[in-house]
Amino acid sequence: MEGLINALKAHGKKFDYKIYQDAPRGHIFNRIDTKLARESREEIYRFLAPHLTPPNPVK
Repeated sequence: MEGLINALKAHGKKFDYKIYQDAPRGHIFNRIDTKLARESREEIYRFLAPHLTPPNPVK
């Protein structure tokens, strides 16, 4: 992940990212069995919604 972030910065790209500390079993976002996993998924959906115009946006 650090390599990607550094490359984007080096090329002057605008981007958002979030690094989760102590995430259970790593960065697995297809899970919804923990509070962190549910919150992360909702945060991603809210971020993408304006760009993708989903039929049922998360509120």
